[in-house]
Amino acid sequence: MDIWLVVLAFFCLIGGFLLLKQRRLDQEVNEPNGEGADENPLARRANRRRLQSDHRRTDFSEDKYIIDVSKRISRPSVVGTKYIIEYVDRNSNVSKRKIELKSVNIEFGKIYIDAFCFSSNDSRCFRADRIRKIVVEKTGDVIENPSDYFSVFAKKDDAHDNVMKRARNGINILNYISRIDGIICEDEINMQIEYISDRVLLHSGSVDFNKSAARQFLKSFQSTDDVAIKSAIAISGSREAALVKQYVEKIKTFSNVHDIVSDEKISSIISILDGGKK
Repeated sequence: MDIWLVVLAFFCLIGGFLLLKQRRLDQEVNEPNGEGADENPLARRANRRRLQSDHRRTDFSEDKYIIDVSKRISRPSVVGTKYIIEYVDRNSNVSKRKIELKSVNIEFGKIYIDAFCFSSNDSRCFRADRIRKIVVEKTGDVIENPSDYFSVFAKKDDAHDNVMKRARNGINILNYISRIDGIICEDEINMQIEYISDRVLLHSGSVDFNKSAARQFLKSFQSTDDVAIKSAIAISGSREAALVKQYVEKIKTFSNVHDIVSDEKISSIISILDGGKK
């Protein structure tokens, strides 16, 4: 009799243990989110751990990726894009051209487009505010405001900008002298690039500027009588004026025009630089 009681007690313990285990498994299967009801509980638990591990591993990397992408999108590249433009030069001549964009720069507050011009089969620099009409060749999209459109892609270089601002008065004068014969040659542009370097060194500054961007700007920039005279007055009698005068004399040697009017204009500029009055 005692033996049967022991056996019965043993089976009761085994049954109770199995019942508790089954209830625990049932609770895991029927969690609040209701997911995985038909899934093996042990497999579901392992899967949950894997998902948690993946989440910890990718959470911040995904956020970082989104930030990086947004930074790239904020400054998209249009290098190599072809456009059809209607351009008005300083003499009010209108021309239709096909160009392939190379870079966009800001000089003296104006946006300049460095591009290959298929019409002239050469590199050219265009002022965005002189583009009357522009169409993206590939899509046919018409750009309403070229200056606003290209301002998004314009390169910002504080060191270069500071150098160009320091040299602005001299550039206005030398560009005017260079174009007094109606054209500007490579030697005259080289002289102006050399002047920019010397102008910065005049006050022990940095000569860290983008010579390629400056060269493209000088090819397009066209100073006038009034601008040159105002710049000469602004620096009259200074060390800067003496430096500009040296380069005026150098650039004069490349001029193909030596008439009374041109000589008088140059003499007037030199006189102002020396401290005289117009």
